[in-house]
Order: sequence, then structure tokens, then C-alpha cells
Amino acid sequence: MGTLQNIDYILFSKLVDQIQILFNGVRILNLDNKEKHNKWLNQVVEPILEPNLPIIDPHHHLWPAPWGRNKIPVESHYLLEDLWNDTQSGHNIVKTVFVECGQGYYLEGPESFRPVGETDFVLGIAKEALQDTSKAQIVGIVGHADLMLGKSVKEVLEAHREKGAGLFKGVRHAAGWDQNEKVRNSHSEPIRHIYLDDNFQKGIEQLENLDMSFDA
Repeated sequence: MGTLQNIDYILFSKLVDQIQILFNGVRILNLDNKEKHNKWLNQVVEPILEPNLPIIDPHHHLWPAPWGRNKIPVESHYLLEDLWNDTQSGHNIVKTVFVECGQGYYLEGPESFRPVGETDFVLGIAKEALQDTSKAQIVGIVGHADLMLGKSVKEVLEAHREKGAGLFKGVRHAAGWDQNEKVRNSHSEPIRHIYLDDNFQKGIEQLENLDMSFDA
């Protein structure tokens, strides 16, 4: 059994390497600059089947500054103009929901409250969108709060709600974890089996008490 397990691990590691190469290549192609990004997207143009059907996009991000992952030097951003370019492709996308991506955090203050800066940032974009209500409007914000804070996360959630001016709906706290160093864990850097942790479950209770949603 030990030999078979070693072989399985070697094959898995090779697969991870290949996926990483593909992931890096796609990221370079997509995000190197807008021209390459649009060229890649325009390789396939599909017909719009129900152009009048109202649609809510339930998950998108906003990237306000240059960023990079996996040591790839990437210059990219994705803001309101980019969102509107995508939502005006022919479908009738009338509303959207922003989902946290670690952007706009406060640089000062208690560590646990810094993610509230992302809600503040997105609210500003949502207000900007109100200048043209004929285009998709950001009507919901799913932010981040460290649910491992347990009961004390309530104060962070209330700060999100206050800053969100009615748009803040809930929290995403990703739990992707693997012991293999070649597998990138979730950006929230979770511990193993985080959803089973007592503190995390107490944090979930605070979401329920405040009638907020949870995204995994």
C-alpha cells in the first residue's frame, strides 16, 4: 500500500504542476493588458438566447490597483467601466452583487476591522454607478470578516453594515485547504477543517443573529 500511495502522490504532484502552468498561462494571457484580455474573450462569441430576460449577476469582483499572484508581474484593474463593458454584452444584466476579494482594506486600525475598508470602497463604486441607472447597478456587497473571532465578530459585522449603507448582505470566508504546498489554499488562509472549529461556528451564529448570509 505504501508504494501505491507514493505513486499516487507523485502522479498528483505532476497533475498539480500541469494545472499550475495552465493557470499561470491563462492569467498572463487574460490580465497582461486589456487588449490581450479582450482578444482572448472575443475568440468565441455566443448568441444571446433571451436578451430581454432580467438577470442579476450574483458574483463579481472589483480590482482597484495593480496586483499579482504566483509571482507573476501583472498590471490589471477591474472597475465600474470594465463591469459595465461586460454586463452590456447583449444580456439584460440589471443588477450585480460584489463578492469580497481582499481589496480596499483599511491600512490602519485593528486588524479585525480592516476588511470593512473593502465595503467602503465598493459602496463608492455603487454610488458612482447611480449616475447611469440604465446600466447594471451594484445592489449587494458580500464582504469578509474573520469568523474565527467567534462572538466578537459581531462588532465587525455591524461595522460592515453601517458602512455599507444598506448594501452589505453577508460574509464570505473561504475554507479551501490542502496539505500539499503546491496547492494554493484559499486567500483567507484557513486552518484545516475550519468550518468544524468551535470559534468559527460561534462566528456563524452571529451572522444568523444579524440576518446576514454566508458564502463558502
